Amino acid sequence: MLHLKTHHSLQLPSLSSHPMQLSTVANDDDDELITAINGDPVQHDDAWTLEETPNTQQLDSFWSGVEKDLEKDPTWFSFDED
Repeated sequence: MLHLKTHHSLQLPSLSSHPMQLSTVANDDDDELITAINGDPVQHDDAWTLEETPNTQQLDSFWSGVEKDLEKDPTWFSFDED
């Protein structure tokens, strides 16, 4: 007969007494995300509004641009081509 244990003994790793410290990025000159974050205080993108009907032309234009950008990647593979 199968017997399930109702008591488990877990060993958790001990935490050191020193707080964790994150290192800074060594070279962030080419990092697109860090550049965008550093430039964001000038142009805050936190004023969002929800609309009852979205602007489909603007959405199509945005995603077409994203697709074109991805297709420029030399490692990009599209299953549509098969």
